[in-house]
Amino acid sequence: MTTEQTSPWFVLAFPTCQTCGGSGLSGADHCACVLRRIARAVHAHVHNLQARIGSIQPLALDSTAAPQGKRWNGIVSVDYISDVYNTARRVLSDVDFTLWKHHCLKRHPWHCCCPKLGINRGVFFHRLYDIEERVGRTFLQLAPYPLFPIHCYTDTRLDRVRPCPVIEDTRPGNRALRPPLAPRAPRKPAPAPMPAPRPPLDPAEMLRLMKKRFRAGKSLHSIATELTRLTPAPNGPNWRACDVRAALLNAPRDLRPRLRKAA
Repeated sequence: MTTEQTSPWFVLAFPTCQTCGGSGLSGADHCACVLRRIARAVHAHVHNLQARIGSIQPLALDSTAAPQGKRWNGIVSVDYISDVYNTARRVLSDVDFTLWKHHCLKRHPWHCCCPKLGINRGVFFHRLYDIEERVGRTFLQLAPYPLFPIHCYTDTRLDRVRPCPVIEDTRPGNRALRPPLAPRAPRKPAPAPMPAPRPPLDPAEMLRLMKKRFRAGKSLHSIATELTRLTPAPNGPNWRACDVRAALLNAPRDLRPRLRKAA
């Protein structure tokens, strides 16, 4: 086996190629058949990504365990398709880009592309081979993130950062100033002390209060609301208008006729 046959590019070369003889090298450069194979491999990968574009996972952040490395974040499939499209747009002319977009990207057959471009079959394939050779070379030599080999696309997109050194104080009894990992939770205010329960009113004092409020023109409902805040009700937790009325009816005689007359 010769030195040319041991080239790492012979696996992509055409065995019947008249230029390289299946070695993948034309002198010191890549053979045109290898570059066309690279372009077709990238196009096939783009077609596979477009077929499952609906099942793309949401944006995720992939990180490494090394302190000096940090992975990029994004959707790899969409970024790869975008890089292929923009790279071909920069390399090719307008006419060649139209041919590449319809045939290589949208997979339109040659007999549908020829009427749109106004060329025959021979000119179409002659231009196609030249386009594949140019974009294949660009996909391979693109820097800093080459589009081929495909499996190395995400592995090379690393933003290398240096770890930030933390200055340690070597003096005894001192510690390095570090920011807190999380904000402290605010302290809850102390609960307000419960007011001491008021002692129940004396029955005579309660009757005098009812009589005073009733003569002042207060309704039975307003008197019952005020008594609820001062003393427990005889029937239930709150005073009612009927309870106030019953208490006034059982009051001394000087209040009964006036209550019945008002009622």
